Amino acid sequence: MTATKTMTEVRAVADAIRLHDRFVVTTHENPDGDALGSLLATTIALRSLGKDAVMYISGDTPLPGEYGFLDLSDLERTPPDDLGERVLLAVDCASERRI
Repeated sequence: MTATKTMTEVRAVADAIRLHDRFVVTTHENPDGDALGSLLATTIALRSLGKDAVMYISGDTPLPGEYGFLDLSDLERTPPDDLGERVLLAVDCASERRI
């Protein structure tokens, strides 16, 4: 990937965040520490910008216990009712099929 293409993609993400107010933030299946940390940090950042952000991970597999110190108390395990009205922001996820 070229630097120009990377910057274009970064700008596109920044524009989407700037232009929209409602997000659903997710990560890959069976999340590990970096996925959960990225999920939480992104949600906190969006909320600090005044955005409405929902954390969502599909399925009911328990989260790894060693990450219990992360405040994931408002993590949703079912899609929000207004999912179609939110921008999907997937973090720490290399493949669309792993969401």
